[in-house]
Amino acid sequence: MGSLIRAPKEFWSGVLFLFIGVTFFALSFEFPLLQRRGIGAGMFPAVVSGCLMLIGVVIIARGALLKGDEEEAGHPIAWKALAAVVIGVVLFGVLIRTAGLLIAVPTLMLLVSPASTKFKIIPAVLLAVFMTGFCWLVFTKGLGLPIPVAPWLD
Repeated sequence: MGSLIRAPKEFWSGVLFLFIGVTFFALSFEFPLLQRRGIGAGMFPAVVSGCLMLIGVVIIARGALLKGDEEEAGHPIAWKALAAVVIGVVLFGVLIRTAGLLIAVPTLMLLVSPASTKFKIIPAVLLAVFMTGFCWLVFTKGLGLPIPVAPWLD
């Protein structure tokens, strides 16, 4: 008798989507969903997390019903790459408030880039410079968000 899960990567990806959706759906009730004048602050996270839950259920069903790749079973999870991405995102969250955009974005880009099997230092540095400028232009100039760019220069 075979396993109930025929495509494990799809199945567990769906479980992750479902878990994140349920978590943020529960958290969305911290804010009002409806107000007298229209939708409340909790409506958007509730709808987005509802979509995440729906996507999760569909992906879980696909993982259980459809046959996965034969190559899929032989590839272990890339723990180093996963750790680099998670650490990079957490470090970005800390650095964006303390060191500013000018340090946080290139740090994230240069920390996470080696997680790729096609990593090359020159393109990674160029991408870090481009993304720093792009984020500065879009978020601080375009949207006017109060993100510290370089607090040590103030």
